[in-house]
Amino acid sequence: MSTLHDRLAELADDASPAPGEARDPGNLWDRGRRYGRRRRGAAAALVVAVLLVLAAGAGSWWQVRPAGIDPAGGPASLRLPERLYTPSGWTPGTDGTGPVGPLVAVVGAERSGWTGSGFGLAGVTGSGEYAFLDLPGWRDDVSLDGETVALSPDGRRLAYWYAEPGEDEDVDVASGVAVYDTVTGKTVRHDVEAPLGVTPQSLGWSGETLWVPVWEHENAPDLGSSVSRFHHVLRWDVGSGEAVEDGPRALLSLDGATTWGDRLVVQRGRTVRSVTADGEVTSLARLVGRTDGGAVAVSPGGTRLATLGDADPRGESSVRPQQVVVAPVPARSGADVRPAPVGSEPVDAIVGWRDDEHVVTLRYASTGAVYETVDVRTGEHRELVRLPAENVSPGTLVAAEALRAPLVDAPSPPERLDPRLVAAGGVGLALLVGVVALRLWRRRVQP
Repeated sequence: MSTLHDRLAELADDASPAPGEARDPGNLWDRGRRYGRRRRGAAAALVVAVLLVLAAGAGSWWQVRPAGIDPAGGPASLRLPERLYTPSGWTPGTDGTGPVGPLVAVVGAERSGWTGSGFGLAGVTGSGEYAFLDLPGWRDDVSLDGETVALSPDGRRLAYWYAEPGEDEDVDVASGVAVYDTVTGKTVRHDVEAPLGVTPQSLGWSGETLWVPVWEHENAPDLGSSVSRFHHVLRWDVGSGEAVEDGPRALLSLDGATTWGDRLVVQRGRTVRSVTADGEVTSLARLVGRTDGGAVAVSPGGTRLATLGDADPRGESSVRPQQVVVAPVPARSGADVRPAPVGSEPVDAIVGWRDDEHVVTLRYASTGAVYETVDVRTGEHRELVRLPAENVSPGTLVAAEALRAPLVDAPSPPERLDPRLVAAGGVGLALLVGVVALRLWRRRVQP
């Protein structure tokens, strides 16, 4: 009687040997080792593919992750960077970073996204860090120039026009005005009741009061177009929330308005006026002589005023740069003063004052736009801040108090790669490795 062991031995003797075994029965050990190496190689390739996919995802996240920006403590911590930059379009926004604290400046920049790009506002902190401001209702086509966005003198609040969702994007009209608090991250709005919306105008601050000229958008069928008609000036005390429609008509346009302490300074005709937070209007001086009728800035101590002369009063030349002219603020309200030229170099605009003896001006140089200081005693020009090379709407705004802050050599914002390209490259490489790994795995069962 045969045992189980005997039957198994007989079956083994009757079985046909494998081709490799028939040629060389002693190579079984080598073949087994080769199979093992193939299996380990395939497994390693699969692990590498997974790691590459994870690395691609991490690289994409790294490019757009929220930046660790420490909020500034308040206006006393303002520092003025010696140079401002256009940040990368992939710079994080405040929805991810949280509020970043008082801003020394706001710059317009192209903002990138996974589905496309547009224009946005990037805030600059006192330490020179950048973050896009995620402003509810912000639409770049509703704010066409820098003055339709207003940064408060202390850099804490940013006022802007907003549009409700569904508004006609082909028409530059707004639904109201909003204020973003850079310390709390909260936004408050004031809706303007106008059937067809309002046309965005320049905004201005005096203390915590925001002045809003309201020009209603109206259709004009007889003209075949639309027009804007002045309605009222809104006085909005953002601190208390009080908003009333009793602003002085002297503020029906805030083009070229400047800040003087907690007052707003405007020029109407040849008369320079200041407006307090409660709407009190004071005539400071009446300018005599050739001036360009634009911005007038009053020194911090209230002793001098500066504007631009007018070398071409007839408007026959397209040359814009003019000479800085300065005059003392008269002791008698509204008295005539004749500004005198300071220095010999032309500039493009008056920005404000750094101190009682230095006017801050804007000049477009061959190397780019710069803020300069002009010494009213000697006429000497010195570079203060170099502005971004790309002047993207709505341009560059600097907080009035930051103009008098200490200078800091802030680094340029980091360059950020397009995470879509990083992800695509990582996924493509991972797929290639995966294909190779699959071929190795399929071959492992072959002799």
